[in-house]
Amino acid sequence: MPFLAGRRSVACRDTVLEAAMVLGLELDRREDAEREEIPELRDLLRELTARLAEREEALARLEITREMMAPPGRGRRSGCGWCRRARPTKK
Repeated sequence: MPFLAGRRSVACRDTVLEAAMVLGLELDRREDAEREEIPELRDLLRELTARLAEREEALARLEITREMMAPPGRGRRSGCGWCRRARPTKK
């Protein structure tokens, strides 16, 4: 319900309608931009997931190799002389 009578109320209503249309167009533009980015992000997620799986597999193989190199009866990262020389000691 307009507060002003006559031509001024029509102008006010037109301004409000125009602002609503502009806002609607802006929302459409922003929604389209978000829709465009979703497939790109999904592709990136698939790529990163694959890379993570590769790194985890490589790490598992290295850990198995370390365990195979340890003398019998010693666990992973044993205290053998070779390991102590290869890694600096903490103080």
